[in-house]
Parts: sequence; C-alpha cells; structure tokens
Amino acid sequence: METTGLVLEMYRDNFGSIPVVIGQDFAPLDLVAALTADGRNITVGVVNPTAGQLTVELRLTSCTLEGAATRFTVSASDAEARNEPGKARVVDIVRTPGIDASAPLVIPAFSASIFIVPVR
Repeated sequence: METTGLVLEMYRDNFGSIPVVIGQDFAPLDLVAALTADGRNITVGVVNPTAGQLTVELRLTSCTLEGAATRFTVSASDAEARNEPGKARVVDIVRTPGIDASAPLVIPAFSASIFIVPVR
C-alpha cells in the first residue's frame, strides 16, 4: 500500500471524532487531538517532518490519565522512503502498546503517529 494510504488508514481506524482544543503551538510538529465518541480515550495525532526524534508532554486540563497509551506510527528511516509493488514493505503501520502517557511522548523522525490515551 502507498504510504499516504497507510496514514489515511491509520487515522480512519484510530483517531477520535470529538475535537479537542490544543493550547499551544508544537512547531515543528503538527499536532491535533480528539476524544473518542465514548469519551474514554483522547487521541493525539502528531506529524514529525524532521530528521530527529522529538517529544511532547501531554498536559490534560479537563480529564485525567487512566492507563497506558498505545501508539500507532507510520515512519521510515528517511523522508523519501516508499513502498514499491512486488517488494517487501519499507513503510508500514506499527502498533506500540504500553506507553507511559505521563512521561513525554516520543515522536519518531519522519513520522505520523496517533496516541490513544485512556482518560476519565
């Protein structure tokens, strides 16, 4: 699958539907957030266009963390990486459970990530 399609699939399958206001600018990262329809999770979508790993500290004001987060990431070792028909995928969606959302969230280089964070 094309890398753009992977990112669209990841967002369609994992990103919330109730927009959340972001109280600061996270440049050079592009960051958005939404609650899931049941209000049990906040989803944080982050794009890191840089060649370096970056971190984001999650500061919630209207809810509290309820457990470990899960990160879904589409990333590659360089910005030009792509999947080619008939060859093994170079870029794919990777699921990482058990993320401590009370610590800074790690955003890999050249990536699009969604964190699903249980809240109450």
